[in-house]
Parts: sequence; structure tokens; C-alpha cells
Amino acid sequence: MKQKTNRKFTSIKLDHEAIKPGAGIIELWCLRMLVQHGGHRKFVTKDSFSSDEVLSALSLEEYGEKDLDRPAFMKLLKERHASVEKAAHTLPSNLKSNVAVVQEQLSLNDVEASILAFTIMLHTEEALEECTDTLGQLDKNKLIRALSTILDYPQQKIASALAVKGQLALSGLVKLDQDWTRDMKSKLDLMSGLADNLMSPRVDPGSLFSNCYFEGLSPKLNSEDFMHLKEHYKMVKKYLEGALADRTEGVNILVHGLPGSGKSEMVRSIVHEMDAQLFEISMEDSDGDALSSNARFSAYQLSQQILKRTEPAVILFDEIEDVFPDEGRGEKKGYSSTTKKAWINKLMETNPVPALWLSNKVYHIDPAFLRRFDYVLEMPTPNKSGRKRILDHYLEGITVSAQWIEKMSEHEHLLPAHVEKATKVAGLLNHDDAHANEKELERVLNGMMKILGRPKIQENIRVKASTSYSLDYLNTNVDMPRLVEGLKRSQRGNLCFYGAPGTGKTALAGYIAKQMDRPLLSKKASDILSMWVGGSEQNIAKMFEEAREEKAVLVLDEADSLLRDRRNANQSWEVTQVNELLVQMENFDGLFICSTNLMDDLDQASLRRFAIKVEFDFLKPEQALAMLRKESIAEPSMLDRRAITSMNSLAPGDFAAVKKRLDILGLDATPDVMITELRAEVAVKSGTKNCAIGFL
Repeated sequence: MKQKTNRKFTSIKLDHEAIKPGAGIIELWCLRMLVQHGGHRKFVTKDSFSSDEVLSALSLEEYGEKDLDRPAFMKLLKERHASVEKAAHTLPSNLKSNVAVVQEQLSLNDVEASILAFTIMLHTEEALEECTDTLGQLDKNKLIRALSTILDYPQQKIASALAVKGQLALSGLVKLDQDWTRDMKSKLDLMSGLADNLMSPRVDPGSLFSNCYFEGLSPKLNSEDFMHLKEHYKMVKKYLEGALADRTEGVNILVHGLPGSGKSEMVRSIVHEMDAQLFEISMEDSDGDALSSNARFSAYQLSQQILKRTEPAVILFDEIEDVFPDEGRGEKKGYSSTTKKAWINKLMETNPVPALWLSNKVYHIDPAFLRRFDYVLEMPTPNKSGRKRILDHYLEGITVSAQWIEKMSEHEHLLPAHVEKATKVAGLLNHDDAHANEKELERVLNGMMKILGRPKIQENIRVKASTSYSLDYLNTNVDMPRLVEGLKRSQRGNLCFYGAPGTGKTALAGYIAKQMDRPLLSKKASDILSMWVGGSEQNIAKMFEEAREEKAVLVLDEADSLLRDRRNANQSWEVTQVNELLVQMENFDGLFICSTNLMDDLDQASLRRFAIKVEFDFLKPEQALAMLRKESIAEPSMLDRRAITSMNSLAPGDFAAVKKRLDILGLDATPDVMITELRAEVAVKSGTKNCAIGFL
């Protein structure tokens, strides 16, 4: 039901607005302060006045030029006060109409509406502010008595309107400083930007609070793009639906993760699927200036009170790391006092509208606040399949090849925000040629990766070997076809591939994943090791979790860096990272493959965790000849066959390196050219045996 507007302001005619909007009501309030509340003691000094602005508001400027007759002037003030009390005064028309809108939106009573209007005038009119200074420094009780006199309401009603549980405080419009003795303007804390809004020409209720919140943006992604968070996505959605249906108070969900990882998009997608209305807390005012942390918190507080009448509604509060400043780095403390901590905790326990709080970092947030969140979700970077879905989604309408998308999805640092920005550029360049689009996209993405300290696209994506793959070119101590068939059947196990570089360890892992019809998740030790204590252990856990979600074959290259023998450890973290990897191996219900060139460096306990240990040796003479025939463009001569079979320390990787080199140099892969290049490749290997193998 619509509230009645304030009887003090709306039933009175406007006398002074032709001169200056609100001049009459300012004069009335000033006279009440000076005459009724004793402000004249500081205003009328021995031989002058404390404020020319107040004299002007009273239309008594000429008295500033005369010799002051204090008794006569006081008599004049009292007569003027009696006369003004009988006259008609009201608020400026813009303020009056806008306060009426706020009063209806928030169900303010007449006293609360009067205090709001007075506070806005106090923060915008210099004469009124200077007149309140004549009342001196005020504590809470003195303030209530002063407002009772100025607004002509009983002290009990003023106190109730300014109470912590009052609508003014709950909405954040006007908050009373409870702790300190201050001047009146400082005691009545007005929401940032509110005065400008309410003093503006009358606007509709929606735009009136645009500095506080706005209607949520439409999602650009959908649930399919968050399959790497499928269970979390479903749980958050179901919880919000239940909270809205039961009108549950104090529903708060925290989503945190790297910038650009898709936190906002996920929330928008969830609320969109719920067929609810999403509202987002503003980060800037109408002039485009950034809101302070206090202002944003006040905006959130007000939005809760307004939107509780909008059904069904959900609030998105993004970048809350600015609301909870980083005290550890000497930033402004903001809401860190005990009183305000209690106030925030209470706010989070009683908010009527479900809220999702998003943050790029949470380590600095006080645990007292973190405990108030019902559900905490760490937003991981999308896995390979997730990255591919996001690329497909954003690149719709832009000509690129499927092979390029597959290649790009390999880059584990690629986030939704990166793809969105890159496709925005590519869409405006509007190339018809797929290759041109791909080059432009890579250029944009690599610029982002560089400034963020991430590997470039081409540096992080493995180049496929230029030679064909076959089990026939592996020299191992295990029946390889039988092993592959066994893995296809069991779909699980811990394997260790060890041997010299280039002997086919990593390539075999990819072959096995393809035969098992599983994606391959390949990690290097450098992807896992962290400069922070505990960081490597966290990365190890994330690696296994990603493999579970993707149902992928997990491959860890350079495993000796992470599974180094604990007996030789000099630091505690060297032990804990080995422990973490061993625990994760035990609990992993999939296929995990480690590869290493330094088998002797592995921790002894780790060796027991590997069901199968496969040694990779250099090519046998007949394998080397078979590879030469396969990769060269002509049949080797007898001399070529003797040369290749007598070459020691030859590995499949050597053939791949030679083929790439010949391609760069523009040379044909004839048998004699390949043999020359293979000899050079073998010669640079350290530890090469001098004795020949093959024909002696």
C-alpha cells in the first residue's frame, strides 16, 4: 500500500522557491536551530556573526553591515521565527518528488522521509551546514534532540528512525555514526551519490537507483560451456531455486577464481536458466567515476531493501576484493572495525535477496566474513574440452578451421575473457580467409598472454611429430601390443616410462589415449612446480582433478623433478610434494603415466606405485632401417643400409628432428641426406657409446 507523503513538507505552499528552491524550508530549519535549540549562542557573537551564509539564508544580509545590537537582533530573530512558523514552506520540487518515490519504494514512514530529505539538504546546502555547526559537536543523544527540534518530531520517533534496525540504516541511505562525537553532517552519513540523484529532476524509480544497481547483463555462455563445473553448476542453481521458493534469508554464495575465468558469465547463465531476474551492483556512478568500497557496500545494502519486493530476484556483487580491502598490504581498512564487522556479519545473515559474491582473490578476507558464505566455489580454469566449447561458442560466425580450434584448446592458460576479447577484434577485422583470422586471433591472444606473464600460444602447444607413428619403432622391455590391449580393457593403472630422450615415451602415451578413446591431458613438471610454499601440492591435486573431470589419460613428463628421492631432500617442501603426488596416484581411478629420463633419481616408494615400468631403448638395427625406408623418399642403397644399421644411439625422435630440419632447409628426404643428418644428430648426444651395433 502506498505510504502517505510527509505532512511536514507536502501540505505547505512554497514561498521562496521563486528566489531559490528550498530557501523557505532552510530558513525555517535555521531559525529553529538558532532560536529553539540555542544555536544563537555561537551564531551571534559579541560584535559579529559566525556565518554570512546563514545571514543570507535568513534574508538578513543588511545586518552584517550594521553595528550589532545583540538584544535587538535576538528580538528580531524570535519575531522572525514566529512569523516563519506560520508561513508555508516545502522542499525543492525535485527533491520532494524524488523523496516520495524513495518513500514508496522502501516503505519509509514520515519521520524517516523527513530525516532523509533534511540530510540531503544538509549535504548540499552550505548555509544549512554552517547553521548546524552552531550546535557544536554532537553525540547520539544530542543529535536526536537537535533533529527533534529542527523537524518537529518527538525524540522517540527520531531515535527509532535512526536505529540500526530502522529502514534508513538497513537500506544504507542514512547511517548514524554511533561511536564518535562529531558535527551534524559527519554524524549523518549519507549514501554516496544519493544527494545528486535526489536533487535532480524527477526520474523514474528504475534510473533513480542506477548508481546502486542495474539489470543484469544477458549471458553470452550457457550451461554447456561450464561442463567442467557440471556438479557445482547444478548445485548452485538448485540451491538458489529453493531459496527463492521458500523466501530464505541470508543466502550468500562466494565464487572466486582468476580474472576472466568466467565467474560472472556462469552466474548470469544460472540465473537466466532459473527464469529469475538478475541485478548487478554498480561499480561506477553516473559520471563514470569508480565507486569507493564503502559506496559499493551501501549500494548493495540499498538494493537488498528495494529488490526484496521484486520476485524472483538474485543479486550479483562482483569484485568484492575491493569491498574487503587487503589490510596486509596497507590498504584502507574500510569495514575492519569491530562494530562494522558485526554489522556486515548481520547483513549477510539477514539479506532477503539471495546474493552471489564474486572475487578474484579471497586470501585477505577476514575468516569471520568467509564463514557467512553458505557455499564457496573456486572457479577453475576450463579444461581442454571446456576451452574447446568456449572457442566454438565465441567463434561462431568467424571463419577458422576445426584443426586450429583443436590446437588452441590445448593452451591451458586460455580463459573465456581472453577468447571473448580476441573474437571481438577478429569480428571487426572481418577476414573471409580462415588463415588470416587465425593469425589475427593468435596475435591478439599472444599479446594478452605476454602482459599476463603466460606462455605464448605456440610455445605451450606441442607440435605434432613430422614422422608417422607405429609400435614397430619402439624398443621396450614389454610386449607393447599386449599392454595397449590390456589398458583398453582395464582403463586404469599407474605406468612409468623411462629411458633416453627421443625413444618414444610421450608419443606412446598419446597413442594409448587414442586407442582407449580418451582425451590426453599432458603436463610437464614446469607446469606443476610453484615458487610458493604449498603451491606445487595444490597444482598436483588440480592436475588429477582435471583428469577425473575430463576422463583423460594423465601424462606427467619430467616426473623425476616431482618424484625425486626423499632421502636426498634438503627442504621440507621437497618431501611434501612427493607425498602429495603419491597420495593422488593411489586415489586416481584412471590411467596415469609418468615419463622420465632419470629413472635412478625417482623415490623408491614411488616405484612400488607403478604397476608397470616400461624401459625404452634406442632403435634396434632392423628398426632403424625400417624407419629410414618409411621416412625417406627413395629405397636406401646397400651402402645406406649398412650406414643406418651401424649407427648407434639412434631414436625415433632423431628421425622427427631431421624431418623438421629438412623441411626448414627445403631439402628432399633422400636416404643419403637423411643419413648425413642423422649422424649429426647422434653426434651431439651426450654419453653416446663409441662401439657400433649391427654389422661388425
